[in-house]
Amino acid sequence: MRFLWIVFVAALALVNPIARASLLYQISGDELSKPSYLFGTMHVLCAEDFWLPAQLDERFTEVDQLVMELDLSSAEVLLQSAKLMNNRHGAYLEAQLDSEQLLSVEHYLHKNLTMSLAQAQRINPFLLSTQIMLSQLPCNTTASYEGHLVTLAMAANKPISGLETVAFQMSLFDQIPLSTQVAMIWQLINDPVQAVAEFKTMTDFYLQQDIEQLYQFIANDPTLGDFQPLILDQRNQDWLTKLPAIMQQQPAMIAVGAGHLGGEQGLLNLLRQSGYQVTPIN
Repeated sequence: MRFLWIVFVAALALVNPIARASLLYQISGDELSKPSYLFGTMHVLCAEDFWLPAQLDERFTEVDQLVMELDLSSAEVLLQSAKLMNNRHGAYLEAQLDSEQLLSVEHYLHKNLTMSLAQAQRINPFLLSTQIMLSQLPCNTTASYEGHLVTLAMAANKPISGLETVAFQMSLFDQIPLSTQVAMIWQLINDPVQAVAEFKTMTDFYLQQDIEQLYQFIANDPTLGDFQPLILDQRNQDWLTKLPAIMQQQPAMIAVGAGHLGGEQGLLNLLRQSGYQVTPIN
């Protein structure tokens, strides 16, 4: 279930040990007139754990645009999200779970989400997983790095753009078999203690700024299985085809989930392989 916390590997890249302890990186070289910055976020964090690297806001003043996985300031993105919430798979919980499991799921949904089984099955299974995970957070108030950066960008009238669309992100999860998605939902409901423990471990790695440990923890999630390249590696490679033109046009603050930074196919390694100097800012 760990990878669901990022959207939100067998081998790790050989990286500079100093780079392991940072969430913020300067990208320079390869004919860039001014440096851009890459910041690894955690999409959902308890408010009491919200922490900003000392130089994040300062470096943000040096760039001319904000680039994220999705443009969360866009009304079109919100509209797409609303449209894609609707389930197209029929009564997927009833089709995949036995009667005893359905009773447990129905009880959980009613108690924690004030939602009936019928209402739940009208929602896309991935989004239902997200709602369940949010109900399990060990805190009442959450914070968002994306929200913080959007606030800074809007206050400074800096343009905001997204590397992906909502439709594209949802298409990724459409490639995961429905039986696997329902199994994820059942695991969340059947063992919420494990889900909370995994969230705490991810938070600890994030606050330690240990992106390699965070990447390994996510990529080794057994529920991710064969879909690890789809959720992490292929997206990183796609972003790398877009980022050079973005950075050449205007220096940017690029904010993506920290799970995309580490590993052999992570953004840090891919950017270096492309000829950029990627320097941790501690």
